[in-house]
Amino acid sequence: GRLVLFGCHYDDLFSHEQFRIQVCRFADNRIRHFFAIALITALLIFVITGEYDTISKIKGIPVYLYLPGAISVFMILGTTFLIPKIGAKKFFILRVSGQIIMAIIVGHFGILGSSRDLMALKKYFGAALVIAGVFFTTI
Repeated sequence: GRLVLFGCHYDDLFSHEQFRIQVCRFADNRIRHFFAIALITALLIFVITGEYDTISKIKGIPVYLYLPGAISVFMILGTTFLIPKIGAKKFFILRVSGQIIMAIIVGHFGILGSSRDLMALKKYFGAALVIAGVFFTTI
């Protein structure tokens, strides 16, 4: 019989590495299609609404306001390339750990206009417990 997984046909189960390569190729094509459809949709909305004067307003937007979009693209592409390389478990452990560490740093120094929340021993301990919990739940 044939086994169909993620659109890939298999006469029998291949090695784990071959399966991973097929899944990554499938996901890579899906991501390209997603971004192409998103671009086409945005252009269609722009053409249909007819608000062409908005293009002239783009020059007035401060450069730093483009940063969230650039970071989002970096995160999506980074996820796409890192998960096949290091695996989903390690990726999510690193991602959650990084978010916790950044939250502690941002809070401690009051970065981005947030209120200052000075570090205490209990916060280090709590962060270590959360990171350990993420690690142990993905083992």
